[in-house]
Amino acid sequence: MEEMKKRLVDAIKGCNELCQECDRKGCEGCFLLSEYDKEADALLAAGVLVPPVKLGDTVYAVVELDDGPEVDEYTVSGVAYSNGAWFACANDIEFNKVGDQLCLLTREEAEKMVREMRKEGEDESCNSRC
Repeated sequence: MEEMKKRLVDAIKGCNELCQECDRKGCEGCFLLSEYDKEADALLAAGVLVPPVKLGDTVYAVVELDDGPEVDEYTVSGVAYSNGAWFACANDIEFNKVGDQLCLLTREEAEKMVREMRKEGEDESCNSRC
């Protein structure tokens, strides 16, 4: 929930002309920040949907190659919400469900999935030989 609030505050700041013209080096101590927090809380309480990714974010995919799975990196070029799930289009290729094998939010998640897939492959290989 905190991550959604942070993303929402960032979006609100991005739409505010005062923030766009601000010459400060950051938002620390800005009187508007507490207003943005209140606005974000109100929007979340009202049920606003906050995408887990935004345009330009990096997402990761686990792809199957001949020599096993590996992690690929993509740039989000579209975001959609359908049937209770978020989907992201990366590098203008296609929309994939956020959180599945083809659209993971962190490299760590993707690398963990690769390790699990390799371990499963080793287990299957051993079972067929044993």
